[in-house]
Order: sequence, then structure tokens, then C-alpha cells
Amino acid sequence: MPVTAIKPTVTAQPENSATLLATKMLETVEELAGLMRQEIDLVHERKFTDYSQFLRRKQQLTIDYRSGLKALAAQPGLFNPLSNDLRTALKDAAQKLAEASERNARQLRGAVLGMQRLVKTFVELVRDEVAIKPGYNNASAGAMQRGNYDIVCKPVVINRTA
Repeated sequence: MPVTAIKPTVTAQPENSATLLATKMLETVEELAGLMRQEIDLVHERKFTDYSQFLRRKQQLTIDYRSGLKALAAQPGLFNPLSNDLRTALKDAAQKLAEASERNARQLRGAVLGMQRLVKTFVELVRDEVAIKPGYNNASAGAMQRGNYDIVCKPVVINRTA
């Protein structure tokens, strides 16, 4: 799935640290949002062999994104000299990342829940197959294996003299 990037038109101005940081963050956010969209396809198509390399790239981009956010938090007025086009591109990219991450999380939760249900079903099938079935000769064997055996037999005394 090709990722279409927003390329802001930056007016001719000297490359300062704010412009460099904004451009780097814009590229990181766009690539991360694209990877999140692709991740859903990988999970649905069960391409788990490709997933480890994909996940490493996603983690690296997340680290880069967080370090960019920390740089912004350390210098709140850093983006003031940016052009309006670049600011708009950053806001749009951040919105796309939020939407992609929400969709990604929802889809991955669904996939995990489905897998958990499948595993639980298999475990129950195996447990039922292996369990000792109570029968005519051994009515309490199944209850003993399940751990809910309760001794119901009480001693009985028979008075034969009466």
C-alpha cells in the first residue's frame, strides 16, 4: 500500500532548527501513519514472517516521534517562525496519525480477541477430550479430575438385631 505524503511548500527561508525539526517530524509522522495502515493488512493476511522487521521499523519511528515531541515541549515557541503551509501540513499529519493509530489499535484488539477466543476453544476441546468421563463404575472420577469432588458417602450402620 503506497503512502502518499503531504509535501508542504516551504517558502524560501534559511533552514533553521525549527524548519529542520518540523520537516523531520512531518516525515516521521507520515511514515508512521502509513506503517500503521499497512500493519492491519499484514495481520489480516497473516504475514507474520514479515512482521518482525516491520515492527522494528515502527518502534524506531515511534521513538523518533517521541523525541521530536520532547524537543517541542522543551522549547514551546520553537515553531513560531514556521510558514503557515508547514504548520498546516504538521497539523494534518498529526490528525492522520491519530486516526491511523486509533484504527490500528481497534483492529489489533479485535485480532487479539479473536485469537484468544480461538485458543480458549482449542483448550476446552482438548480438556474435554482428555478428561475422564464419569460412568456407571466410576461416577466421581470426572468430578475428582475437575477439582470439585465432594465426599457424599456417609458411614452407614445396619442393626440386624431388630
